[in-house]
Amino acid sequence: MKFKPADKTSRRLIGLAGRALLGVLLWLVAMLGPGVFGRVYTEEAPGIAHISPEEPLVVLYAAKVPDTYVADHGWFAIREGGEWERWEVWQRAGGEYGHVRRNLLPERQDVGAGGLRIIAYWKGEQARAFAECIARESPRYRFRGRYLIWPGPNSNTYIAAMLEVCGIEQELPWSFYGAWAALF
Repeated sequence: MKFKPADKTSRRLIGLAGRALLGVLLWLVAMLGPGVFGRVYTEEAPGIAHISPEEPLVVLYAAKVPDTYVADHGWFAIREGGEWERWEVWQRAGGEYGHVRRNLLPERQDVGAGGLRIIAYWKGEQARAFAECIARESPRYRFRGRYLIWPGPNSNTYIAAMLEVCGIEQELPWSFYGAWAALF
């Protein structure tokens, strides 16, 4: 039996049905996203409150990217001598290092979608060495003049690059889209 192509009306109906199904699926993901993906963000910073304010500390934070339930923005908050600084890549260039920004926002401010969480932290001498490496290598970050929200390089590409160049082994969450962009 020979395959007979569908007529114009059938193809149009199939196309409309496909678009409607896709729309319903996207709506479901948008509505159920927080529950489906089980992402919890709190204003508290569990795990670091007990660390002496005088002890060096590097914290890798994540916050939800506005208008999405699946992507995170990552940044480093560094505390030395009781003072904080923040290193990250921002979508608009404008700092002295292009897209790499130092202290654009306070260390625990999210990026507009509400809430933040700690991915990892380092303290003591390891934190001191890591902080020095971040401060030294961030101005030399190879993608400081380029930013693409998808597939990267973006803020998470920067996080992965700093971890690698500073010799820190840390698994990143699946929601850190763009962390792999430096591989290409």
